[in-house]
Amino acid sequence: MNTPDKNLIEEVALIKGISEAFVEKDWYVTQVIRKISKIRYEDFQVIFTGGTALSKAHRLTQRFSEDIDFRVITSSLAQKSRSEQKRLLSAFKHSVIAELKTAFQMDEAYIMARNENRFFSVEINYPTSFDPSIALRPHILVEFTITDLALPPIHLPVSSFINELSSQPPEVESIGCTDPVENASDKLSAIVWRIPERARGQSDDDPDVVRHIHDLSILSDQRCYYSF
Repeated sequence: MNTPDKNLIEEVALIKGISEAFVEKDWYVTQVIRKISKIRYEDFQVIFTGGTALSKAHRLTQRFSEDIDFRVITSSLAQKSRSEQKRLLSAFKHSVIAELKTAFQMDEAYIMARNENRFFSVEINYPTSFDPSIALRPHILVEFTITDLALPPIHLPVSSFINELSSQPPEVESIGCTDPVENASDKLSAIVWRIPERARGQSDDDPDVVRHIHDLSILSDQRCYYSF
C-alpha cells in the first residue's frame, strides 16, 4: 500500500484546520472501506452504516468518526440448516479477515465474535508519522453484523480528505450504504437501551454514546431531504 506523502498530509490538515493525525487516520479508514467494498462471498452483501457512513458517504455530518460499521445482508442464509449457517458465517468471517490481512496488520487477540459469528469485530493497526492525538484510538475498529435492511441501500462513493482536496477520484467508487432514515432509527434504538443502563465509571461504560445524540440532531436538520 502506497502511503501518502507526509507533506501532503500536513497541507491537507492546514487547509481543513485539523490535526495531521486526523487526516492520516481518515486516509487509513478510507483504505479499509475500499478493501472491504471489494469482498465477494456467496450472496453476502456488505453495507456501510453508522456514523462513519453518515460522514464519509452521505456527507451529512462533520463529526470525525473513526470506527467503521457494516451490516451484512444475505437472502439465502435463512434457508440453510443451522449447521450450514454456522459454517457459512464462520467461512465469511475468515474470508474477511484473510482479505484485510493482505493489506493491514491485526492482532488475533482483538478479533472478537459472538452469536455464532453473526457479529464480529477486528482492530486494525496502522502506522503513523505524527504525534498521536488523545482524541483518537491507536487502531481502527471495524464491526460486522449479519442482519436485514428495512430500506433499500443507497450506493455512494467514499473519498479520503486527501483525495478530496487534491481533486483525485474517490478511493471507493460506489458502496451500498444504509438509508439515513434507517441509520437514525438504529441510533435512536441505541440511545433507548444504552443510556438507562449506563453506569458511569464502570469498565463497560461507553461515554461515546453521546455521538448518537449528536448525529440525530444533525439528521433532524435534514428532514426536508429525508422522511424523518
